[in-house]
Amino acid sequence: YSIATGTSTLTGPVILSSATGTINASTLNTYTTSLTSTSYAIPVLNSRGAFSEFFKINIGSPLATSLITSQTWREVAFGDGVFAAVGGNPSNASARSLDGGATWSAQTMPSSSYWLAITYGGGNFVAMGGATGTLAAYSTNKILSWITSTMPVSKDWLDVTYGNSRFVAVSGVTSTAAAYSTNGGATWTSSSLPVSQTWFGVAYGNGNFVAVGYPNASAGDTAAYSLDNGATWAASTLPSTKYWRRVAYGNKRFVAISGASSNSAAYSTDGGITWIASTLPATKYWLDVVYGNGTFIATSGLPTSTGAISLDDGETWKEYILSSDNDWYSVAYGNGKFVMVGGNPDTVSAHISTTLTIP
Repeated sequence: YSIATGTSTLTGPVILSSATGTINASTLNTYTTSLTSTSYAIPVLNSRGAFSEFFKINIGSPLATSLITSQTWREVAFGDGVFAAVGGNPSNASARSLDGGATWSAQTMPSSSYWLAITYGGGNFVAMGGATGTLAAYSTNKILSWITSTMPVSKDWLDVTYGNSRFVAVSGVTSTAAAYSTNGGATWTSSSLPVSQTWFGVAYGNGNFVAVGYPNASAGDTAAYSLDNGATWAASTLPSTKYWRRVAYGNKRFVAISGASSNSAAYSTDGGITWIASTLPATKYWLDVVYGNGTFIATSGLPTSTGAISLDDGETWKEYILSSDNDWYSVAYGNGKFVMVGGNPDTVSAHISTTLTIP
């Protein structure tokens, strides 16, 4: 059957969750929803069984939620049924949600800092105190409490990820410093990235760690990959000279996005050794990217209410629309939901994007 969108007719069936609305079976061309407010882009399955088209629906406040305190929420992570967020303006604020981001409870970091990164792995959450220093922390009890740990050198520790039974962290500004932990974030060992720059993002997949970044105050095209669990790193070349900000792994490939008013993305099918260019749907300050349930989601800011979604592993991208403008600094996936946090200005808002969950 077909769905009339107002501008074109798209071939179904349409993949929907119960929260988004229903198809009128009698006419087979009417899409209805009881929710109102903001336009969302929903993927459509074409006659060949491939996701290739989008249409807009209206959806609103049921997807908005509030964190416990006003803060620049820098990153959110998911693990063991918990979404955990950290703030960095600076503060000692953290928050957790046990119900998929619908409600949040306040938690306390071990000290006030620019907490810029958090991740989960092996039963622990690990967070980086991003301001120049050696501050890190780990939690063994779903962030009910935190234990301070010490990074091996004083740097701006900007991102951390988990893979193959270890945490790996990267740093800036103008730095070659990386570090890894094999005991849940309690202690850390130094390693060196191949060039000195601001290493903004790191991800793990299929045996490789991959990091992206850019030179201080200028664009660049150097990425890095590690085949030995973050102990040593080799350089690779991204397809364009940009402010590469974040990288994620899913479905046997890495996907990277660039920030600072760009529409450039890239993907790698060989563990970050070579890269292929792709194009985001608009020129924006792209801030984060994550993979979940067959979908890559990218967030943006300055502030904005739009982001990007890819259903073909980062090769092509379409725009989605959120219920409010913000600097959406981070997005995480877990238990069937993409949860986003941000802050511009300091905010209590988060976003639960159930419509972006593809069955």
